[in-house]
Amino acid sequence: MKYPDISIAKTKLIISILFIIIFYSFESFAKDVYYKLLQSEADEANKLYYQCDGENWRFKGGWPLSTNVFTNIVFESEGVDYFITDEVFSENSKKIVYKASIRGIELPFNALEGIIPDINLPFLEVLNLSGNKLSGNLPSFNLPKLIELNLYRNQLTGTIPNFNLPLLEKLILDENQLSGNLNNCIMPNLVWIKLSNNLLTDTIPNFNMPSLFTLELSGNQLKGNIPNFNLPNLKILDLSDNNITGKIPDFNLPKLFKIDLSGNSFSFEALEVNLNKYTIYEYNYQDYVLPINQTGDILSVIDDASANTYQWKFNGYGIEGANNKQIKANKKGFYRCTVNNTSLPGLTLETDNYEINKLSVNEELNKKVILLQDSKELKIINNSNKKIHSINIHNLKGDLVFSTTEVNNIIDLSNHSKSIYFASLNLGSEIITKKIILNQ
Repeated sequence: MKYPDISIAKTKLIISILFIIIFYSFESFAKDVYYKLLQSEADEANKLYYQCDGENWRFKGGWPLSTNVFTNIVFESEGVDYFITDEVFSENSKKIVYKASIRGIELPFNALEGIIPDINLPFLEVLNLSGNKLSGNLPSFNLPKLIELNLYRNQLTGTIPNFNLPLLEKLILDENQLSGNLNNCIMPNLVWIKLSNNLLTDTIPNFNMPSLFTLELSGNQLKGNIPNFNLPNLKILDLSDNNITGKIPDFNLPKLFKIDLSGNSFSFEALEVNLNKYTIYEYNYQDYVLPINQTGDILSVIDDASANTYQWKFNGYGIEGANNKQIKANKKGFYRCTVNNTSLPGLTLETDNYEINKLSVNEELNKKVILLQDSKELKIINNSNKKIHSINIHNLKGDLVFSTTEVNNIIDLSNHSKSIYFASLNLGSEIITKKIILNQ
């Protein structure tokens, strides 16, 4: 069959005519789209305006909210985001009106005052009223689709209610005056919990929230031990400035990145066993002051961690060779000890200044008991009228390397390596400590 010859110009003309026909066909069916807020939604949201001093807000564009028909998706109401449903409110040949529901209310630092109403907005996903002057108790919100609740830095009081917030991911209530316990904060989808600087008491619950990323509870009055957490995604743990005690449990925090335990009552003994298995890039637990115990003239740091190292100071200056857990206080003044731990590099704990204003050791007695060294033999000369009941010798780490109650005039140290040692001689009511240096 032979087809007719159609020129390129005729082909273009036919395509243009078809395009115009199709365009005007669609145009005849096109309708203007509008959106209308439900009256019930407007009434619920306006509770915030009327109960929180809305007439005196610094910024109140679009408030109180109305149910007027909006001509586009970008609304004028400040701090309000809308969820456009597929439900048709009304329709005619030229116009279609969809229902709109409130998805987010964000009025941070807007000088809201008063009591937060218990609003019921079924599509609300974000409620951010941070940095205002809201007071009173928290409502027990029933917001089934809420993802973020941010009431940071207000003046809220009372306990944390039993929320019905099954989808909540961010709970931000720090810098208020909330009290009570944390049991109502256990929600399965939480990613962030920020409750720092409140008045929370009692113990920390064992949160069972596998998605939790951040747990910040600093600046409260929480007490007891840290629970044996099993939080596989936790990266930030801040429990600083509470009243927490005990040892750190062998918890399961494989992604832990930052930890702050300062301002509690932890020692190296509490920290070293179960924290040294983590690669922590930012941590802070330095400001716990280790106690000092005094027995006679012997000062001891109260911390029994196995990997500790010590450096004593007198009146602010380091004492050469004073690297033991104990030291003899043979001068009047202020003693202090800095403690590090090889299992927790970069972490330092310190004692407070400990004042010695009266020496209990008789200086004359100290002069009358003499240790003479001949190579690795130690000769004891006792010119006092007191009996030497026992002698203990420690190395620089504080380990006991020699002990006897059968004190002879000569002690053989040939089995000990070259180092500095400290001999403590017990004379009943007095203990004398002397340095021994083995050079061979």
